[in-house]
Parts: sequence; structure tokens; C-alpha cells
Amino acid sequence: MDINSTLSPLDGRYSCKIDDITQIFNNKNFTKTKMNVECRYLMLFINILMKLSPELNLDIKVIASMYKNFVENIDDEILKIDEYEKETNHDIQALIMYLKNNIPSNYREYVHFGLTSQDINNPSMVMLHREFTTGPLKTDIENMKTILNGFVNDYSNVKMITFTHGQPATPTSFGKQMAVFSYKITEIIDDLYEKYSYKTKLGGANGDFTALKLAYPNIHWDNIITNFVNNSLKLERNPHTTQIDNYSNYYKLFQIYERLCCIIINLCQDMWLYCSKNYLKLKNVEGEVGSSAMPHKINPIHFENAEGNLKIASDLFHSIGRNIMSSRLQRDLTDSTILRNVGSACGYMSLGLRNCCKGLERISLNTEVITNDLNNNNIVLMEFIQLIMRKYNVPDSYNICKSFSRGRNSFKLLDFFTHLKNNNVKYIGFQEEIKNAYEMNIESI
Repeated sequence: MDINSTLSPLDGRYSCKIDDITQIFNNKNFTKTKMNVECRYLMLFINILMKLSPELNLDIKVIASMYKNFVENIDDEILKIDEYEKETNHDIQALIMYLKNNIPSNYREYVHFGLTSQDINNPSMVMLHREFTTGPLKTDIENMKTILNGFVNDYSNVKMITFTHGQPATPTSFGKQMAVFSYKITEIIDDLYEKYSYKTKLGGANGDFTALKLAYPNIHWDNIITNFVNNSLKLERNPHTTQIDNYSNYYKLFQIYERLCCIIINLCQDMWLYCSKNYLKLKNVEGEVGSSAMPHKINPIHFENAEGNLKIASDLFHSIGRNIMSSRLQRDLTDSTILRNVGSACGYMSLGLRNCCKGLERISLNTEVITNDLNNNNIVLMEFIQLIMRKYNVPDSYNICKSFSRGRNSFKLLDFFTHLKNNNVKYIGFQEEIKNAYEMNIESI
């Protein structure tokens, strides 16, 4: 593909960074997956027919062989389906026409028997979601968590001030702040890989297989189809739907994706701010340019790029999920065109995750600046000190500390002890604890 002729940057300048995502959500893989579902159902139906009427002399190996040939020659075969779709203006009907034209005539009337297009599209889309989530997304998330945990291990002893409302506040450690994000990602991992289950609709034109049950009333279709979805497609079946899926489970997945985007957006913003404060040093990569005007610049571009792409992804997941939740009566087509953009949303999310990881790999801690900033703003230790005083039942401890500290950036311990004396505070019993707080000999930071 000529990247200079594409509409979306995902297919243009960013294509080489998300090729694995493209391979999952492109039309070729979607068509291949739909063909897989169609053929699996046809083989199920043939097995049922052969139990009812052995004289039909049907063999599922014929379908398996056709599918094998389709996969092995997919680049050529998919073009035939594309031609059928130009005629039908319907993707599943084009698939049906291809399938009928590539199997013996005595099999053709059983293709897509009792199904509607969403019985193929819905499970196929869910299978793509699963392939993406359990494949490249899982790798990206685990890579992110590994990098963050490395910061936790390496920098838990690097004490620094926090910033609440943009102002210096109670000290923490850089490792502790990275642990916050690591924990949030762990919760996302739990939601995606422990709690979430992949569900789909398979129930004919009205969701209840009414026509199929009328044609073959003595077959326990609900049990058979549920087992087929569970065992052959490795999905769960939504038992109560209209012609389309109820999409609650789609939205649930997209909400997890959206939350992941928001977490990483926040991480990128924090990294950007730490860079601006010179708490983080950016790697100088030979040959790269930070500004066409200012030769000295090394910019946090990977965090900025990640934030932008993740915001697009987050908005897309939210819009897609919200809009597919409603359908006019039993079916309209808005869900179909909206859901074709899930791959784009996943592409933007993956691009954002990968750029954030690249940004994290290019930073190092500027401990000198961090330490100097803390020393120059040691007034933030007052929270520790006032709690020590309250621990020893010093009356009005908070206001005594407030009258000394409010508006200051730093202080000397002897000046504070003088302040305590002037306020008739006897501090000999806890003087050493205040000294430890002042020197930040505090294990919990």
C-alpha cells in the first residue's frame, strides 16, 4: 500500500507500527473468520441432516476441503467474494454465493440454513476482539507493566515532593507513583483476562430460531446451537436477542478498553510534567530532531503522541459502545457500519500504548534536580510534623504548624523548635521523631 495515498494515518505514517493490528482487523481476516463460522455451522447442520436422512449422502469433509482451499488461496479467492458483493451490496450474501459456487450442487440449499447475516457477523467480530485482546493487546499491556515495575524496583528510594493543585505537597517516591499506575493496569488485566467472557448472538432472524424450529420441529435447536457456540466457536451464547446481539457485552469490553486508555493518558501527562520540571532526562538519539527552529530541543514526543492517539481511541470506544446499545425495534443497520470502526479504535489504542512504552524506555531520573527541589521545598514535611505533635496530644498542633509554615517554601529545624518554645510547646519527648521527619528517615515514603 502506498502510504502517501491513504486516508487514515493508521494506514499511512503509522502503518509499520501497528501491522499486527491491521492483520487482525483487515477485511481479509474478517472475511476468513466469517467463512470459518459459516463452514462450521454448515458442517454442524450436515451432521444433523445425516442422522435424520442418511440417504442424503452428505459428507462434512467436502466442506472442510473447500474451506482449506479457500484459506490456502485466500488472496485470489477473496477477490471473487468482492465481485459478488459488488452485485449484491451485501457482505454475507456474497459469502454465501461464493460458498455455493464452490461445493457440489446437492449441498447448496443447506448453506446458511436458518441463519441471518448477524449469526455470522456477530460471532466473527467477537472472535476478532478475542484475537486482539489475547494477542497483541496483552503483550503491550504486559510490556507496559514490566517497565513500570522496573521503575518501582529501581526508584522506590528516590524521594520527591508531590504536587497537589500544582503546588508542592507531602513527599513520596518516584517508585511509589509508578506503583500507582502499575496497580491500575493490574486491575485492567484482571478485568480483561479473568472476569470478561466473550459472548455472541446466534438465533436466526428473530433471535429465537423460529423458522429453523418450524422446519425441523423435533430437533432441540437451543441446546445444539448453545453447544456449538461453546465448543466449536469457544464463545458463550446470548440466549435472548433480537435479530442482532444485545451488544451489552461489546460495550463492557469497550469500556475496559476506554478505562485503559484513560489510565495511560494520565501516565503520559504525568511523564510530560515530570519532563517539564526536569525530573526526567530524555535520551538524546543521534540523528533525531526536536525542532526545526531550535537545535537544542529534545521533546517528550512519544508521550504527546501516545496521549493524542489514546484520546482518539477512548472517544471512539465510548461512541461505538454507546451507539450500538440501541436499535430501532428488532434491527437497523447503524450498528453494522459503526462496528466496522472497532479496528481503527484498537489501532489507535495500540499505537498509543506502544508510543508510551517507547517514551518510558527513553527516560532516566534526574535525581539531583529531584533532591534539590525537595530540599528547597522542605516545608512540605509539615504534615508529618503536625501529626507527630498530635500523636503526643499537643493542643492546637495544626494551627501551631500553620502559623509557622504557611507561605514558606523551606525552613530550618532550629527555627521551628524556637517557634514551638514561643508557643509553650514542650517537645523534648518527641524531638527525635521530628528530627527524623525533617531528615526524611521515613520508611513509608
